[in-house]
Amino acid sequence: MSFELPTLPYAHNALEPNIDVKTMEIHHGKHHQGYTNNLNNAIAGTDLITPTSALRLPVLGIAGDHDRATPPDLVRETIDLIPGSELELIRGSGHLPCVEQPKQFAALIVKFLSKTGH
Repeated sequence: MSFELPTLPYAHNALEPNIDVKTMEIHHGKHHQGYTNNLNNAIAGTDLITPTSALRLPVLGIAGDHDRATPPDLVRETIDLIPGSELELIRGSGHLPCVEQPKQFAALIVKFLSKTGH
């Protein structure tokens, strides 16, 4: 498994005059690419499927439908490895649904904990 840095859905100059082209090129092309490269190096050769599929406890996966860092399909594939797990998708949210839509995020956790006896 490896990750790729997605291309931006807009041009590097789209945020001018607030953020200039050079800053965007450095931030996306170097910093974000560096994060992606380091992630791939860190997980290279790691078996994430076997230990995940061995889990036998209640698991709730929460994903934002606009998350490009951890896309909903990846979360769904991971959750599907765990018997009895659940996936909740928060519409209109990106990578940090707990920050972007904290009330909905908290409600999902409370519902899940109540259902699992906590």
